[in-house]
Amino acid sequence: MIKHNDLIIDSLDFARKEKSLSGSFPIKNLERVVRDLEVPQQRDGQDIMVTWSVRGHTDNVGKSFLTLSVSSVVLLVCQRCTQPFDFDLESTTVLELVSKPEDLGDDSIESIWEEVQNEKEQSFFSDKILSSTRLDLLELIEDEVILSLPYVPKHEDCSVEQDSGSDEASSDEKTSPFAVLKNLKLH
Repeated sequence: MIKHNDLIIDSLDFARKEKSLSGSFPIKNLERVVRDLEVPQQRDGQDIMVTWSVRGHTDNVGKSFLTLSVSSVVLLVCQRCTQPFDFDLESTTVLELVSKPEDLGDDSIESIWEEVQNEKEQSFFSDKILSSTRLDLLELIEDEVILSLPYVPKHEDCSVEQDSGSDEASSDEKTSPFAVLKNLKLH
């Protein structure tokens, strides 16, 4: 069992030494997910688990990266039919480690074109985060879970049955909502 202190890494050292860590823990450890997004902690009396892995690596020009993978089956509520459903959360993201805040937003068209020309595909397709000697992987995992959840959760094939309450509405013909106006008399 990995303790929270074991999830604090020196990100640049981790990437340069090509280290890796993996594990799983109950979703209840992700406080913002449970509290703010109201994601249930258990299904059928069992803890919902989050499985994760992180791998450090560098490219041929010395840029440092973390590849983070997160998976879980999260219980969400469909916004169409309000019924719970299992959402398969699978996410892998590549994070480029930068040392200065100014390097976070260098996504001008010129810098993108330069990276494409230099065939630095890995950094071209990665998000950037600030490197840290005390990077909290639990927070990083939680951020990834939050970003991977749908904004409006709904079933793939949600068959919402509408209760009409009258025989007239259940007929094959659709009645115009303005049909009642034809009965009004004009003076």
